[in-house]
Amino acid sequence: MALHRAVLKKSLPPGLPPRGSLQPRSGGGGRSGRKKDYSPLPWSDFFDTHQDVRAGANSFRVYLKGSGGPVLLLLHGGGHSALSWAVFSVSVSKLVECRIAAMDIRGHGYTATENDTDLSASTLLRYI
Repeated sequence: MALHRAVLKKSLPPGLPPRGSLQPRSGGGGRSGRKKDYSPLPWSDFFDTHQDVRAGANSFRVYLKGSGGPVLLLLHGGGHSALSWAVFSVSVSKLVECRIAAMDIRGHGYTATENDTDLSASTLLRYI
């Protein structure tokens, strides 16, 4: 609880825009005439490294950030990937010293499994 209070007392990390002010990377809104850039940013803008972890014939992509403190294991929901945690990872690591591991689950992101369509609870529990 003390850690929770300490994090809430801190102000937003430098470099984060105020809420509601996010704009496309072209820097302009609506009428500037410039084409908006919605191209994806590289994973390396948000994480330090990634590893492909082998489990039998399966391979799971894990993105890593940080080198000290507690480990936050981040699991995404259906239809997403570990990169869904990119902005969160940068933000939380500026507030608290921690290590972050965000993994792609079976059938998502850069995983490679024997049967990507088997999303049964028993199969998922075997590899998490």
